[in-house]
Amino acid sequence: MQAKGSAKKIAEKNTVALSNLLKIHVAVSLLHASYRIFYHWSTFTFSQWIGAVFVNGLFLFLYRALSASAKITYAANGTVEDAGEDLGGEGLVAYMFDVIYVGWFVLLTTAFISNKFWWTYIIIPIFAAYTLYKKVAPMLGRGGSAMPQQPANGKQQKRATKVKYSRG
Repeated sequence: MQAKGSAKKIAEKNTVALSNLLKIHVAVSLLHASYRIFYHWSTFTFSQWIGAVFVNGLFLFLYRALSASAKITYAANGTVEDAGEDLGGEGLVAYMFDVIYVGWFVLLTTAFISNKFWWTYIIIPIFAAYTLYKKVAPMLGRGGSAMPQQPANGKQQKRATKVKYSRG
């Protein structure tokens, strides 16, 4: 259990992070839509519209997941009891932010540079497959061993654990 002061700080950071995330996404989406519609209407195809809907739908899904994981729980007296998941942490939360950042990159680059930047989204499943392979391969006997090699006999073990001191 976290200390109450720590929970309050995490709750404040999470609220600011979610607020900034929403503001930036609205700005990026409006910039993409307005530029594509007003300046490049002739190239704004149905597939462009579907892509924009996909990016915004993915953002909405991830934003709701982040909001739910960062949900603040208050005690009966009104103090913060639990700040929820720290949105500045590692793991799945960081991956969700990465997917959102890739979406913003795709929206901006497809608006201003080229429609071919939609292919940037292929990075996400490739990275997921690579990460999964790194975790599963040692269990299947590929890509190295799951456990570090142990020295075979006692003499080698002593040599491996012996600490060498030097004067510097």
